[in-house]
Amino acid sequence: MKKNIFLILLVTSYLFSFKSVVASEFLTPAITIESNHEDSIKKISRLEKKQALKDGNQRLLIRANYVYAKLHTDLTFDLVNSIFSAKISLENNFKLPGTKLFFTANFIYRFTPRSGIYAAYYGISRKKIFKTDKEYIFLGVTIPEGIKGEAYFDTRVLSIGYLLTVLEKKHVFLAVYFNAYIMRLTTGFKAADIDLNTNLGLTVPLPSFGVAAIFPVNKWFKVHADVGYFGVAFDNVGGSISSFNLSLEFKPLRWLGLNLSYQSFDINLYDTIDKIDYIVDYNFKGPALGVSVNF
Repeated sequence: MKKNIFLILLVTSYLFSFKSVVASEFLTPAITIESNHEDSIKKISRLEKKQALKDGNQRLLIRANYVYAKLHTDLTFDLVNSIFSAKISLENNFKLPGTKLFFTANFIYRFTPRSGIYAAYYGISRKKIFKTDKEYIFLGVTIPEGIKGEAYFDTRVLSIGYLLTVLEKKHVFLAVYFNAYIMRLTTGFKAADIDLNTNLGLTVPLPSFGVAAIFPVNKWFKVHADVGYFGVAFDNVGGSISSFNLSLEFKPLRWLGLNLSYQSFDINLYDTIDKIDYIVDYNFKGPALGVSVNF
């Protein structure tokens, strides 16, 4: 009896060992082949998506617009450790134009279906020759009443960074971007015996983030939306920057669009230069017309 039990156990052990060998010889290659097949499918899918970007003219989008905007600019000057303070509206006090036609541009370049670059540019120059109607304190200097001179305020803003696509389905496009602002604001006043010039901007990269979206309504009409924000606060420098762009794009050609949009841009910054604390409150908002091309 014991001998029979021993033989049964021996045969059972042999069968289990044979099964394991067979599994390792035949199942493992099958799993490897299946894994390689899945990797090949994913690679083919990525290549197909890249080709779809190119074939669908969705790799590069460039928009150029002229904005007719209403501008508002307030400058506040405070002497450090002093009760001295002065606030000037460049439109009301220094007669700078309250409306202006100027150029803006942005572009999206997608080097893969998921990753790309987003960039935007604003450039506004304003100046006005006028005669002061009263005494002003500007950039820490007293400007007498009745003096004739030229005031100016220039804005240069570049925002550029990484674009991450979070949704793309049936030509609906939604992405987030992480950008750096490089900004320069320059203001001054020139007269016979006065020449004031100050750079009020931050020329170092400042981080920002935003959302870019495209919603096709039909073959000939799309809606674009871009919203961005930046904010930082330190002891002597800081502030916030926000941007908004809502655009209607009419496409007479597959690669060409005509844009009707509303844009706004707001800057609120504080800085200390030559023992004077500056606060810049500046914004523009208004309609825009332009063109867009996509490849």
